[in-house]
Amino acid sequence: MKKFAFALIALAAIFGFSAGALAVYPPDAPTVTVSTGTPLPGDTVVLNVTGCEPGATVTINNAGTTSTATADSSGAVAVNTTAPATPGPYTITVTCGGVTTTVNLNVLPAGPPTNGGTNGGTNGGTTPAGGLPATGSDGTSSMMMLGLGALVIGGGLFGVSQIRRRQTLSA
Repeated sequence: MKKFAFALIALAAIFGFSAGALAVYPPDAPTVTVSTGTPLPGDTVVLNVTGCEPGATVTINNAGTTSTATADSSGAVAVNTTAPATPGPYTITVTCGGVTTTVNLNVLPAGPPTNGGTNGGTNGGTTPAGGLPATGSDGTSSMMMLGLGALVIGGGLFGVSQIRRRQTLSA
């Protein structure tokens, strides 16, 4: 009788604990990368979606505009979308095989003042090759020399005070 009870408990444990292994887990969310997270209004943004099932329909919702594409044999797809016309933060929703993920865009204003650079400014300045306006001071070497001079003077005064201290103690 004890052997029968032990066998019954063992079978219940095997079937009870194995039920979790049979559970169906949802698929992983697709991975979405964007060509730029800070486009200007109307710029083309490339969304690279990976992690879909091969041949799955990929649905993209960008500021109320919905488009679809089909994942290739590796489960990837590249989709061109247009940045919204109004500057501000936006969330693009990508659905692939019933699993949804999002990616954020921050649409920048078109033509910010850049002191006459290449992006629509009118003040006659220059913009470096990176597209950002030149800011700050070109006189960093003079400030560094001033700081170095103050350090030398401070070190000299400390040395003099130590010499005077030793002379006072020995007298």
